[in-house]
Amino acid sequence: MKLHDFKVVRISDTKIGTVYAICPFCADTKGHAEVDKVKNVWHCHRCHRGGRLATGNSQSKEKVAMRELSINWDDYLHSISPQGLHARYLERRGFGPIQLKHLDPRYGPSSSKVYFLVRDDGGYFRYVVGREITATSQPKWWFPKGTPGKSHFLWHTPGFSFSPGGHIVIVEGIFDAVWGINRVACFGTSLSSCQLNLILGWDPKEITIFLDSDAAVKAEEMALHIFQKHTLRIYICVPPWGQDPENVGAYGNEFLFDTRRRVFG
Repeated sequence: MKLHDFKVVRISDTKIGTVYAICPFCADTKGHAEVDKVKNVWHCHRCHRGGRLATGNSQSKEKVAMRELSINWDDYLHSISPQGLHARYLERRGFGPIQLKHLDPRYGPSSSKVYFLVRDDGGYFRYVVGREITATSQPKWWFPKGTPGKSHFLWHTPGFSFSPGGHIVIVEGIFDAVWGINRVACFGTSLSSCQLNLILGWDPKEITIFLDSDAAVKAEEMALHIFQKHTLRIYICVPPWGQDPENVGAYGNEFLFDTRRRVFG
């Protein structure tokens, strides 16, 4: 048996590299076959058949990559188990029940990643990003290739509601943005023209740029980029060295207002 002989039904939330599939030997319709892609073995919990997987042409990593790039939304519509590896990973990072609700983490094609959906202002899914949960994996974040890419989107909490003339905080990543309902993540240290137009479309009165501690120069460049397009008050907040907005997220907006400095407007 080879990996592609199995029809995968779901990904294990407790065992990295394990999927559950339709057994090809019995009348299984629920996915009783447990397939371990790390050990290259499988076992059906219904008919108790099993054995080793042939590795000659399985190309499991390539198959996972192809599934990820296809962005089949059905792969991301299942929430993770509260007791699973993915949930424990997020809890170890310090996220409480409120943050986990806003993050709304999902299963995806790779069991070593936890996935997050990016919604537009209407609440519709438009994009997906993944985060490795294993300490040694690089790069940490996964973004689908192709167009439109990450430069066309911003992530904010599902409860994000912005009124014209208000205050927006721009951060790098999802884990930074989840700590405030007025924060938006741009997936990096620069803003694309598309992202800037999305932000200016909310007609903010002021913007605070809150990037990681090692991105102070990038914050200055971002501030200039924004001010060249629109005249408004722009602030920069730099977290303590070696930290990022995720680490100081629990401090709330008090930290922002106490430490930020105005650079334009």
